[in-house]
Amino acid sequence: TGFGHSSSFPYIERDWYEYDSEQGQWTRDTDFASYSTTTDVSSSTFRYSEKPATTEARVAGTQFSIELPLVLNNGDDNDSSSTISGSLGFVLSGDGNDHSVMATGEFHAFYPPTTDLTVTRPAGLTSTSSWWRELPPHPGRSRWAPGSFVIRGTARAYFTSGLDRESGTWHSDLWCIDLSPLFTGASQQSNSTDGTKMPTFATLPTFQPTNPPSSAAPFPTMAPPTIDDYSPNNKGDTSAVYGICLVMTTATSVVLSIFIGWF
Repeated sequence: TGFGHSSSFPYIERDWYEYDSEQGQWTRDTDFASYSTTTDVSSSTFRYSEKPATTEARVAGTQFSIELPLVLNNGDDNDSSSTISGSLGFVLSGDGNDHSVMATGEFHAFYPPTTDLTVTRPAGLTSTSSWWRELPPHPGRSRWAPGSFVIRGTARAYFTSGLDRESGTWHSDLWCIDLSPLFTGASQQSNSTDGTKMPTFATLPTFQPTNPPSSAAPFPTMAPPTIDDYSPNNKGDTSAVYGICLVMTTATSVVLSIFIGWF
């Protein structure tokens, strides 16, 4: 965990912490610093930038993690034929260190020091160091308070909503990105080592409201809060929290939640 808005200088943070649930204690990790990657055409390999591409603090973005393959309660993989495996954390979009818009919808992957992926590390980092890798941003400028979720058992992540501070636009679009090339696998291994293929965002149709049949009882309606209640410019009420919950009923009773908060 890390980033966010604090009550003391520099106010917008880039620190990062790890919690050991067995020992019940927090350990401070390396502060956020994300490296870009470039492809060496002559050797068909990728390499990290010598210095981090960004160390900017951030707040009010969205985050998620992916762990593949899924493991059942009895310890067995839910899909022994899965071609991708590994675990990564991600942060996406949000405000920069001045609590304002960033030029791009920045997207970064977190590699823990004990990563189970077969990948190289930026120069100078030891086997006990974690690091961040810069990924392709979502289209447009960064957004305040967007939402995200991952389809369980896949490497597909979805990105939606949020405020473009510069234009004042409240978005209702939905974007998808397949992050499979970042994970170890027979078909993805070459992509993750030679740098010739990176995941990119693809847009999906915008959701439209569904009208109930005339014979059915009307859906209940919810009055939205006034703009003063949730405007990012209303910094007086930092205790206001709003959530969006998406419930999907499947054979495994999967519940996905998107949580958006003002911090």
